[in-house]
Amino acid sequence: MGTDVCFTDPEDERCFLAGTFGCHSCVEDGCGWFAGECIATCDTIADATCYSTETFTGIPVDGICQEAFVDEEDHRLCSDHDSCSTCTSTLKSDGKTPCQWYTDEESGMNWCGTGGCDFLGRCGADTCNEPSPRSKTLAQSVQKLVEKPKSTSCQALASCSDCMASSGGCAWVAGSCQDSCDEIADAACYTLSAFPSMVADDICFMAKEEVYNQQHCGGAGNCLDCTNTVMADGESKCSWFTDEQNNGWCGTPGCDMNGICGSSDSSICADPLIKNGNAKGESHKKHSILGLFLP
Repeated sequence: MGTDVCFTDPEDERCFLAGTFGCHSCVEDGCGWFAGECIATCDTIADATCYSTETFTGIPVDGICQEAFVDEEDHRLCSDHDSCSTCTSTLKSDGKTPCQWYTDEESGMNWCGTGGCDFLGRCGADTCNEPSPRSKTLAQSVQKLVEKPKSTSCQALASCSDCMASSGGCAWVAGSCQDSCDEIADAACYTLSAFPSMVADDICFMAKEEVYNQQHCGGAGNCLDCTNTVMADGESKCSWFTDEQNNGWCGTPGCDMNGICGSSDSSICADPLIKNGNAKGESHKKHSILGLFLP
């Protein structure tokens, strides 16, 4: 069976082909189902739901894919609305639970979602005459982590290697060893169970490289400097991000939770709107959970 997509990793190709038959074939083959596509592992997905036998342990494949179908359908039903009244009057696929209206107090952006709170603490509201509640802020979450009394277990381990070597299943997150990845939101978290094919030293190297890249890219204040900045692997370059208000910042490649994706192609810097965007590298860095732990 052929494909027009080129793969460098045979696992990526295997899972891509499994995904052509849908979620069940994908998950049954040990791959992950994410955003309607089949990927080799859910380890590469942060701050979004990825469906696999590892992320949904103890649930049969049919149940996992049913969960994926319901979530995708709910997202489709809710994301179609651009006003609070139509959003909160729309029922999700269970026919009982309404969608919720979200407000970002900093940017003033509003959107309709499936309910609950995202990893930035922005929570949906059921009615239009109440502000969207906000869970504990990122800063509060960090402060709680910093002030948490050190125990003789995970919190007492000062290095990533000691953290990974612990028999207690500790997690290395935001430059410290914690009991689990649940201790803090919106930060890369490293555990042996999350990377079963890697040894502790390699995991810690990856964690150190991530912090370096975040700091290195965050220091670039304009598009051209950003897209010419080489990251820790000596090949990949940082990416320039621009939002709807023409605010620009430099970061590591990928997309953020608002769907804003960066580009490492320096040719985009020739666009006057991008080139003259308000560089907010420093302010963006302050809102990054990693930035709070960087010098």
